[in-house]
Amino acid sequence: LGTGAFLGLDDDQTATAPQAETSATQPTASAETETADTSGWRVDSGTLAISVVQMGSSVTGQFADWNADINFEEPAAPGPAGDVSVTISIASLTLGSVTDQAMGPDYFDQATYPTATFEGEIEKTADGYKAIGPLTIRDQSVPITLPFELTLDGDKASMRGQTTVNRLDFNIGQGTQDEGTLAFAVEISVELEATRN
Repeated sequence: LGTGAFLGLDDDQTATAPQAETSATQPTASAETETADTSGWRVDSGTLAISVVQMGSSVTGQFADWNADINFEEPAAPGPAGDVSVTISIASLTLGSVTDQAMGPDYFDQATYPTATFEGEIEKTADGYKAIGPLTIRDQSVPITLPFELTLDGDKASMRGQTTVNRLDFNIGQGTQDEGTLAFAVEISVELEATRN
């Protein structure tokens, strides 16, 4: 989740928002953008990770297959700054020893719902950036806000963001209603490197 990638400032500008912390290794993510659009960005590498507490211990995993279509131009003042569309392959999730269980019908049910999506509008705020829009998992669309920080170096950019969702909002693990067994809160973290098209 998350969330995605949100890029495009003037050289050497940095925006800050709450930082994501992930321990996962970085898979490769790809972006599909129109090269004729100067506001488009190509994702060179990144990590899309989730973390949830199960039986009192944190379980962290990542999606190896996801892509982002990113458009972003730095506005002169806080306000609209672009948009992002992210598609995630549910089957690409690795979640330690519970990966197979997570793919099952009471959780992600990847056989029935093979992809998740996020469609976000990017906004510049007074102190950073955020992407706002629906995250759709198991055909359940829930509005989320993903604050993120952004560092620019010419046509290169680094982004990091984090948000938390309630798994029950997406009908994930409806049979596990005890938070002591499986927490309701799921942290979504994204980090990426991108290049302007």
